[in-house]
Amino acid sequence: MLTESFVLNGRLFPIPQAQRRPNGPIFDGWFQVQGEHGRFRGAAWVRMATTGAHKDEEFLSLQLEPLNERGQPQKVFGALFRIADKKSHTSADHYGRLNLTEARDGPTLKISGWDKETENGTYISLLIEPYTKDDSQRPAKSTAQESAAKSQRPPLPV
Repeated sequence: MLTESFVLNGRLFPIPQAQRRPNGPIFDGWFQVQGEHGRFRGAAWVRMATTGAHKDEEFLSLQLEPLNERGQPQKVFGALFRIADKKSHTSADHYGRLNLTEARDGPTLKISGWDKETENGTYISLLIEPYTKDDSQRPAKSTAQESAAKSQRPPLPV
């Protein structure tokens, strides 16, 4: 079972258009808790935010399925938003939050994502970790929608 102290690494790969299902994910990948053996699945869908600071902004809706203490998949959900104005070329391209329970005010982890290109294609490399006291990019306080309007960065793939 995931807790607020875990650190995870993962990768999301685009699903080829011909292999996508109606209303299915557009990314598929794997994740691993640092220091532990074994991987678990994850997927992402493109969604449009309807409320809050990100209203009318596209984001990736994440679903991860780590195993709980009984060896059963434990579904956890999150959101990943594009960063319009990166501070440097090494800064994350995406940020968001992973909710560890269904409770609105339940425990969360911070998500950072980097767009990567290889000779075999593109993917998003993800780091999921606890928030720190000085994290300035918590999603609830973001002005990403305003930044996105000024940005020339491409939208999320559809």
